[in-house]
Amino acid sequence: MVFSPAGGGPPLTYTERRTGHDGLHFEAAEAARCIRDGLVGTPLRPLADSVATLRVMDEIRRRCGIVFPGEQPDRTRGRTAT
Repeated sequence: MVFSPAGGGPPLTYTERRTGHDGLHFEAAEAARCIRDGLVGTPLRPLADSVATLRVMDEIRRRCGIVFPGEQPDRTRGRTAT
């Protein structure tokens, strides 16, 4: 997936290995497997990858001016604070 900034600049690119499944029930099954095996995370999607995805999503929201209920704009850094 590639996001092109409206004002120009380098595009934001996001890639992720496909698992071949759509739907949260597969995520729930993987979480159950990890819990059963005593793992605190899945090797299929490391925490760092999830955090990177959230950062991209936050940047998209920031550029679009989307603020969720309960959030306040942080005018000192141009970011949204929770």
